[in-house]
Amino acid sequence: MAEFGWRASIAQIARDGPFSAFAGVDRTLILLNGGPVSLAGPDWRTRLAQGAAPLQFAGDDQVHASPEAPATVLNIMTRRRDWRHRLGGGAGETLLVAREAVSVAGIALAPLDALWLPAGTADQMQIHPQIIRISFEPAP
Repeated sequence: MAEFGWRASIAQIARDGPFSAFAGVDRTLILLNGGPVSLAGPDWRTRLAQGAAPLQFAGDDQVHASPEAPATVLNIMTRRRDWRHRLGGGAGETLLVAREAVSVAGIALAPLDALWLPAGTADQMQIHPQIIRISFEPAP
């Protein structure tokens, strides 16, 4: 895969299998629907279920997924040397992802639509609870 600074994608996990390893990358998985999914890393195990906290892990980890039912996840990745990402807000540029049909500042979003906002913009908006908010900032 080509070099990237950050990446956001929506993926399906439909069967048991390994995740691709991304050396030097920090990852966050958020379950959007379906599942749950059991995930195992080199020295950890967890279950990503509806209402559970997002899973943050190093992309260097060899991770194996075992879905109990097909699942859709939001996958956020940032190259550690260049970028940081944070859920819930921050001072940087912001990605909003809708869990359901909502309106943000008069813009209609369908489920799984995304909206990119310049730094500082999201802090001035009321964000619907069914919106996932991720901020991206350059690494120090």
